[in-house]
Amino acid sequence: MVYYVARELPLSSIHPQAFSAAVALRCSAEQNTASYEPMKESLFAIGSKLTPESYVQEAEKLMLDTDKFATCLSDKKQLKSVNQSYKYAASIGLSGTPVFIIGNNTGFEISDLSEL
Repeated sequence: MVYYVARELPLSSIHPQAFSAAVALRCSAEQNTASYEPMKESLFAIGSKLTPESYVQEAEKLMLDTDKFATCLSDKKQLKSVNQSYKYAASIGLSGTPVFIIGNNTGFEISDLSEL
């Protein structure tokens, strides 16, 4: 069995909006998991011109509920989750993206990954 799990590794040293963009990705997926990839593609396309307004504009294009989206953006739970993902990546020595880890499942359940 193969699992593909995507996690954020926001490198704020390279991009000052990295953490907020990662939160925006999680907020889009929270409303509609199918919006994650299109949101990610849009945010990468905007690149260095990202602003807080960019996230809401992209959410509108994806027909997400912008009120819920804006509330989610300010939810500390989302930022905590992105921080946990970042810390986990750092703890196993990851420092760039993309990274693919191929190997055997050694003791964790796939459900454990949802907490990262």
